[in-house]
Amino acid sequence: MGPFKQIFLALAFICICQASFSQGLTRPNGFSGHVLFIDHKSPMEDQDFGFDQITNGLEFAYHRYFTNYLGIRVPFKAGLISVPEESFDNKRTFASFDATLEARFLKRETFVSPYVFGGVGAVMERDEDMYTQFPVGLGFNFKVGNWGYFTAQAEYRIGMEGDLQRDNLQYGVGLAFLLGKPDPEEKEIEEMLADSDNDGIPDVKDKCKDVAGVAAFSGCPDTDKDGIGDDVDECPEEVGTKEAVGCPDADMDGVSDTNDECPELAGTVNGCPDADEDGIADKDDECPEKFGVADKKGCPEILDSDGDGIDDSKDECPDLSGTANGCPDSDNDGMADYKDPCPNKAGEFGCPDSDGDGVLDNKDGCPTIAGPPSNSGCPTVSNEVKSVLNYAVQNVLFRTGTDDFIEESFGALDQVLVILLDHPYYKLRISGHTDNVGRSKSNQVLSEKRAKACVEYLVNKGIPKDRLSYIGYGEDKPVAENSSDDGRRLNRRVEFEILVDK
Repeated sequence: MGPFKQIFLALAFICICQASFSQGLTRPNGFSGHVLFIDHKSPMEDQDFGFDQITNGLEFAYHRYFTNYLGIRVPFKAGLISVPEESFDNKRTFASFDATLEARFLKRETFVSPYVFGGVGAVMERDEDMYTQFPVGLGFNFKVGNWGYFTAQAEYRIGMEGDLQRDNLQYGVGLAFLLGKPDPEEKEIEEMLADSDNDGIPDVKDKCKDVAGVAAFSGCPDTDKDGIGDDVDECPEEVGTKEAVGCPDADMDGVSDTNDECPELAGTVNGCPDADEDGIADKDDECPEKFGVADKKGCPEILDSDGDGIDDSKDECPDLSGTANGCPDSDNDGMADYKDPCPNKAGEFGCPDSDGDGVLDNKDGCPTIAGPPSNSGCPTVSNEVKSVLNYAVQNVLFRTGTDDFIEESFGALDQVLVILLDHPYYKLRISGHTDNVGRSKSNQVLSEKRAKACVEYLVNKGIPKDRLSYIGYGEDKPVAENSSDDGRRLNRRVEFEILVDK
């Protein structure tokens, strides 16, 4: 098999591979250039490496990446080689063309990314015949910004049987470039991977980007090992407590010893006890067991008949202990019971607003269902619902003199069904009506049966019976004159009325 045919088959294989991989990379194309250091003697003569046997060349290659981990490379090389079998003038020029697959071990965004490659190549020395070699190698990419990499690689080229077809080693260093503009997503990935202080925590998650820390404290150190990161520790050199923001707290009252006026006694006023909770530390309170004021050094200065802590002069209920201006407030909503329209139910204005519609329950006609204030807090029936009900009035029809539906009626009834399913708080009252043809008593019975038939249809479709009611009015409520066919047709009807379930 000739070298050109082998290269053709290799390129065909690569194209098949490319079609089977995702094209999700934003910059799949690139090119590279390497300075080559070529050794033909070591592999052929099994001798030690020596700089005197090294020759040089250049390599330029096109790259196409299918994924973050796999791509093709098509390098062209030219240079000078030193062949071992020549006794004189053993320096000769060469040119080669390869087709190789390249596999990475890490994503392209990684700073150091090793790769391996292998394929087939055609080589020609001077103007002699072309022969085949199989290159395999290992390299490293070192990411440089968003544009490309510094690369270093080594490859072993296996020659076919024959006089000129021989093994050799080639080393290369150079640069690789990605074509096209960097995608914002690549920049975002690079920013996500950045770690300025090399503590293993990316800058995007590191609260202390310039100081190495630990993950438990979002990248910040904990110098005193007290379990509180230095970024929030007010005493980073001393072991402290969380309550004292990292500072020592001997009495464990949440106030650091440096700020605690009573560091050996737990307290709430600058770290000191306050037995009567009047805001004056016991050490400064002349009446530590009685609620007092600062002007009296912690002693009471008010007349408080009911003992609720409010001066009788300001107490609206001086004989009843309470919290709302001195008055009882059973539901603790800040409004005294005597003013509260709902004294046993807490609310912002005395009464709750259970459905959150802005109408307090005591004035809300539907306290558990939201509705506008204009309708006393009850929901309104939309024009769309009204339109469906009007449509049902005109299209729910029965066979003459019976309560048997005409087939076309079921579509209209199903639209009414949808309304009830979508609005579980709706109730429906169905009323039947007839014209004045026939006996009045018979018309009354027929109107009830037709209304009842509608109810039974909806119950069979899953609507609870307690949400439905019906009534028959016979010929008592005409909507048109019974003197014409059109008028009588309008009077023969079933009406649907929505009632809100309060």
